[in-house]
Amino acid sequence: MITPISFVFQSVPEAIVFAIFFVALMGMRVKDNLIKATLAGVLLASSTVVFWAVELPFLVRFFLQLPVFWIILYLIFRAPFNKVMITGTIAFGLLIIAETISLELALLIFGITHADVMQSDFLKITVVSGGYVVLLIISWVMNKKRWSLFKQQEQIEMYTTKDVRKINTYLMVLVLQVLLIVSINLSYVTGFFQFSNLAFHIVTFVLIIVTGFLLFFAHNIITISAKAGELEAHKEYLKNVNDLFVTIRGQRHDFLNHLQVIHSYAKMGKTEKVQAYANSLFAEVKEISKITIPNNATLSALLQTKNVLMESDGIELDINVKSSFQNTALKDIELVKLVGNLLDNAREAIIENDVVKEQRKIILKIFDDADYTHLVVNNLRPTLTEEQIQKMLVSGYTTKANHTGIGLSIVQQIVERYSGIMNVTSSETDGTVIAIAMPIVNKSTPELTNTEAPTIMR
Repeated sequence: MITPISFVFQSVPEAIVFAIFFVALMGMRVKDNLIKATLAGVLLASSTVVFWAVELPFLVRFFLQLPVFWIILYLIFRAPFNKVMITGTIAFGLLIIAETISLELALLIFGITHADVMQSDFLKITVVSGGYVVLLIISWVMNKKRWSLFKQQEQIEMYTTKDVRKINTYLMVLVLQVLLIVSINLSYVTGFFQFSNLAFHIVTFVLIIVTGFLLFFAHNIITISAKAGELEAHKEYLKNVNDLFVTIRGQRHDFLNHLQVIHSYAKMGKTEKVQAYANSLFAEVKEISKITIPNNATLSALLQTKNVLMESDGIELDINVKSSFQNTALKDIELVKLVGNLLDNAREAIIENDVVKEQRKIILKIFDDADYTHLVVNNLRPTLTEEQIQKMLVSGYTTKANHTGIGLSIVQQIVERYSGIMNVTSSETDGTVIAIAMPIVNKSTPELTNTEAPTIMR
C-alpha cells in the first residue's frame, strides 16, 4: 500500500527521475524541460497510486500502466508517439533494473530483508535511492555528450523514412520482449508465477531467442538504410555537379554563335547593337561564373543548383563566399548535406509561411578567420521562438507539412562530429540566423580574394 509519506518522498521523486531520464534519452535538454519533467513525474506518480488502489495481479497492473505512461509523456512533451513509446518503455525498464540492483545491494550490505523494506517507509525511500542517483548521473552525461537513443538513426533517417519505421517497430517489439522478461522475473520473485520451474525457464528461453532474432533483423535494416542514405547523398552530389557542367557546356557550345553575331554587328558598324548584345551575353555568363568557387566544384555545383531553385520560387539569394571549405575536415558529401539542408530549410520555411515578396530573402556567407571556417545562413522571415529553436534540434519535429523535420538535426550531427560550433538565433530585426563554425585543420589554402569570391545580390 502507498502511504502519503511514501507517495511524496518515494513515488513522486521516482517518477520525476524517470521523466528526466526519458528527456535525456530523447535527446532533449533536461535544463529546458525540468518543469515539464516535474509535471510528468507528479502525473505518473498519481496514476501509479490509482493502479495500486485496484486489486490486480502484479503482471496485469504492470502492463496496464505502460500505455498510461506513454499517453502522459506524449501529451506533455509532444514528441512523435512512436519515439515516446520506445523511449518511455526503455526508460521504464532501466528504472526497474536500477531499483532492483540498488535494492539487492542494500539487502546484501545491511543484512535486511524484503519484508523489512515493505514494512518501512524510510527503507522504501532510501534503499532504491542509489539507483535514482545513477540514472540522474547518466542523464547528465547524455546531455553533456549530446547523445540520444535515436542519434545514430537520425543520420540515415533523411533518406529512409520507410525503413526507419520498420526499425522503430522492431525496436518496440524488442523492448516489450525485454520488459516481459523483467516482469516475469519480478513476478516469479513475488510469487505471482504458478508455473513450474521448467515452464518458467522455457518461456524465458523463447523470449530471449525472439529478442535475438529481432536484434538481427534490426541490424540488417540499419545497415541497408545507411547504405541507401549514402547512395542518395552521392546521387544528389552528382546531380549538382552534372547540372553545373551542363550549363557551362551549353555556354561553350553557343560561344561561337554569339561571337559570329557580335562580329556581324561590328562589321556593319552597329556599335549600339554590339554593346547591347554583349551586355545581355555578359549577364548570362555572369550567372554561372559568379558562383563558380575556386578549388571546390562541389560547392559551386550545389550553390548553382540552389540559386536556380530560389529564383523559380521568387526568393532573393544573397551569396557572399570568401572560403572554399577546403581547410576543414568536411567530406564533399557532408558539405552537400550541411549547406544543402540549411538552404532547403530556409527556402521551405519561406514558402510554407507565405512570406511577402519584400522579405523573401536568404543570405549565405562563408568566410575564414584564424581558427574556423564560418557558414552563416540568414532568412529574414519567418522568425522563431526560443522553444521552436530548441525543438528544431530534435529529430522529428517540424512546423512544415509533409516533412520529417530532421534537416537541422542532421546539420547539428555533422557539426558535432568535427567539434564545430552551431548557434541559432531569431529576432524581428535580423530574422532567423544559423551560424556554424567548423575548425580549420589545413591552413595551406588561402582565403579567396575579393576578385575571386563570388558575391550575388539580385
